[in-house]
Amino acid sequence: ERASRGGGGFRATLKDGDKEVCKVVINDNRDGTYTCHYNSPVPGTFELFIGVGLKKPIKNVPYHPVVKPGEPSPGMCEAFGPGISAAKAGEEVGFTIVTKDVSGTQITEGGANITSVLKDPSGDIPVAIADNGDGTYSATYTAKTAGQSKLSVVVATEMNGTGDIKGSEFTIKVSAGDADLTNFDWDGLELDSEGRRVVVAGTTDKFTVTAKDGNSNRLTTGGLNVNGSISDGPASVDVNTDD
Repeated sequence: ERASRGGGGFRATLKDGDKEVCKVVINDNRDGTYTCHYNSPVPGTFELFIGVGLKKPIKNVPYHPVVKPGEPSPGMCEAFGPGISAAKAGEEVGFTIVTKDVSGTQITEGGANITSVLKDPSGDIPVAIADNGDGTYSATYTAKTAGQSKLSVVVATEMNGTGDIKGSEFTIKVSAGDADLTNFDWDGLELDSEGRRVVVAGTTDKFTVTAKDGNSNRLTTGGLNVNGSISDGPASVDVNTDD
């Protein structure tokens, strides 16, 4: 028959083999029922022993609870891939975020609240994040300005607060993109009152062409086949170019 008063003297332990995983707290409700709870710090399949005292197990013990990884812990989550260290202006680059719980165990389910921003000198660039449904997230962005930028990756949780993942903010070295002829600059020749460039017959004039990409970033490597000539006049004159 069901007991209607407390005092049963129950004890419980959660074990992983011979190792105790955590304490099991038992509250006597004084009506024949007992409220029990535990907070496992690690995931796994464990054995739960419940008994009167230490030597009289209750029916069906041991139980085998399965503890899944908890929600993400921001400082335990990690990122890897080319996009956390380098990028090329005007080209999409990616990286992968791996979510982990407070024990450092990788989470195998999606649903995390993750945001990321590239702090480009031209203005903040949001990072697109796709949930892969397995605890990992694919992130992509397109930088605009050559130089160094900062990339932040933030995880927001209910139990573990909001914070940067491990290694964030990342320093991104952004190189110039591919050459864009419409953005090339040249200087070194005088202009007349109508803004036309002036050269003097019989003299040698010099000017400089600066190669740039589609975002007006100066290219820092050579190798382009740049040629020039003066035409549409009395005579065609070749322009010697030096890389």
